[in-house]
Amino acid sequence: MKINPTYSSGDINFIHDEAQIFVESIINNLDDNITPILGDDGNYHYVYLTVNKTNGFFYIGKKTVTHNKSKSANKVKVYVTSAEIRLEYNLKSYYGGGNNITKAIETQGRANFLRFVIKFCKSSKEGFDLENRLVDEETLKQFFNLQCMYNIRTGGKHGKCLPKVHKNIGIAKERTIKLIKDNNIVQVKLSELLKYLLDGYVLKSSFIRLYKIENGRIQSKQMFFKQYQQHTKISSVSDIISALKNGWVLGNSKTLKAKQLLANQSIEQSKPVQPPKPVQPPKPVQPIKQGRPRKPTFQFEASLFDWQDKTI
Repeated sequence: MKINPTYSSGDINFIHDEAQIFVESIINNLDDNITPILGDDGNYHYVYLTVNKTNGFFYIGKKTVTHNKSKSANKVKVYVTSAEIRLEYNLKSYYGGGNNITKAIETQGRANFLRFVIKFCKSSKEGFDLENRLVDEETLKQFFNLQCMYNIRTGGKHGKCLPKVHKNIGIAKERTIKLIKDNNIVQVKLSELLKYLLDGYVLKSSFIRLYKIENGRIQSKQMFFKQYQQHTKISSVSDIISALKNGWVLGNSKTLKAKQLLANQSIEQSKPVQPPKPVQPPKPVQPIKQGRPRKPTFQFEASLFDWQDKTI
């Protein structure tokens, strides 16, 4: 199995020359005949590079593939998936686990990305060390200023975020969902879902979660289109259409759509009117007792706190 795709100049539309120099310097030094190497702990560890073909945005990460054990439904049999099988699956479908790269792939599709394995490592520590050398603090600062890197933290096991990083690079403002009609699959925005459902499309997913503002709070409910358990209630397309017409929103309770809905409703809760408090007569001024003079306290100069306003 060929691990890395064949690359030639022009396959990626770089919008920043600096990104092109950095990315192609890595790609041009890759081993054309790279093969998986099993680590000393019996697992696979590799460092990879994912690049967006449309703009040259890139992501560098480290992946560990282990044996996977899973129990059957009755918890009697234990199924073991070997690391070799899981590695083959990850090399085909895994393009990155970071927040920015994940959402960019969801919105643009894997076809718009190229993934290269930089090196197979013999241990997890060796993989983290290589990731840290490729995504050090200076590299992250440089490409975040250009806003062409999906990473939001330095590489390594204990990577750190830089201050004031742009955490929404390459992320669409609105999520999408897959619909199907006559074997035709489309990916539409959530705001256009009702229009497509009325046109005869159905959801490709097996369940969805809807949200609605009621009594000043975000309420949620799930709608299932596949029998998971005996008590599961199966919903139809007409149920979704009715819910969307009644103000339910598809998405996540923390999405911008839900926040906007909450702001638009601006539900005000009436508060009981409290009677005014009676005016208390002023207390008589007590004479100041004379005693030993207190030592003056040290007064800080304002210039000592100038560092709070400076960028460190």
